Amino acid sequence: MRKIKQACNELTQSSKGFLLIDFLLAFGCLVMFIIFLLPVIYHAMNHNQSLQQAMVAEEHLSRYVTQSIGSEVAGEIVTIEGYEFNWSTEHLENKQFGCFTWLNQQNNEESMCLYVPIYKE
Repeated sequence: MRKIKQACNELTQSSKGFLLIDFLLAFGCLVMFIIFLLPVIYHAMNHNQSLQQAMVAEEHLSRYVTQSIGSEVAGEIVTIEGYEFNWSTEHLENKQFGCFTWLNQQNNEESMCLYVPIYKE
């Protein structure tokens, strides 16, 4: 009987150490979760920036193409809403063809092109 009481006393005395270990394990798990989550958040933010840049290009591309009907531009740098685009246009038969190219956050080149038909009477 004394051995059981002694074992119970030892168990209750070591419970303070158990709480510290429990806290450290929970903190370690939380830190690991945050470390694995940070690259996902960073990638999502970069992807959002690339989408905004593509939306700006799409919004202004048709206006630039229609304004440049009958002319040709090669490699002109245009800044729209804080983004730099390389603007080029070409007149082909009965179409005006224009492209915006730009570098995204990962330094990959992206482009968006559009053509407008030209009707002659």
